[in-house]
Amino acid sequence: MPNSDAFAISSAWIIANVWSALIALIVLIAGWILAKFLSDHITRLLPRPLHRDQTIAPLVSQVVRYGVLLVTVIIVLGQFGVQTASILAVLGAAGLAVALALQGTLSNIAAGILLIFLRPFNVGDNIDADGIVGSVVEVGLFATQMRTPEGVYMFAQLETVQCQDHQL
Repeated sequence: MPNSDAFAISSAWIIANVWSALIALIVLIAGWILAKFLSDHITRLLPRPLHRDQTIAPLVSQVVRYGVLLVTVIIVLGQFGVQTASILAVLGAAGLAVALALQGTLSNIAAGILLIFLRPFNVGDNIDADGIVGSVVEVGLFATQMRTPEGVYMFAQLETVQCQDHQL
């Protein structure tokens, strides 16, 4: 094949796919901007109506941001002709495999989410978590950060917590 034929084939391919690439680039930029916009506004607006501290807003903000980015990437791949159904099936299978491998950690995350939403104790409360007595500094997904009366910061995975003379 002479060089002029190879150049003609690649030029024709570029011309045929330049619109798809341009649309994909626009969708990618728009998705990136939308994810940032939604993330910033959720972080700023969510604590007001819920009358909560700053624990829930960053968590929801990051979930929304990465969800929008994931949908954007799938749309862009679909623009280039990639079968998105197979990508979603692989993501589902990978999610199941990760969930099975991390059962213990996921149960701690679920407990953290329940602690964040149900609020059996708040930042500043004195609690007894498995023999560790202290004041709550931060409630997170994996553990709760506490400060003991001696001023030592501890991380407690809260399985048995006593607060205000009752067990949670």
